[in-house]
Amino acid sequence: DLVRNVYRVDLANMREKDATYGLNVEVLESPADFSLESLSDVLGESRIHVAANEKKTVRIMLEGQLAEHVEAAEQPRYLKIRFHLLDEDGRVNLEKDAVFTIPAHEAL
Repeated sequence: DLVRNVYRVDLANMREKDATYGLNVEVLESPADFSLESLSDVLGESRIHVAANEKKTVRIMLEGQLAEHVEAAEQPRYLKIRFHLLDEDGRVNLEKDAVFTIPAHEAL
């Protein structure tokens, strides 16, 4: 499973200049009752800003380095998100891509 191989990537190791341009977050899977506001709440604890556009793509901006990486627990309900780091031109840098699985009971 590809996701299990990458979701433990530690964004705290990202260089400060890499974090300057922000990230895109793609919601891959989520419980039916999970909202973008809930995502904002759980990610907000990591000192990052979340905003959704009309295409429901979530963009987050780091205030600095992410303090800790998010680890998944074995839960039947979960939210799976992919972080795409943006380069200085606002384009997605596919070399910096991390998928995280967050248990829905923690995220809600």
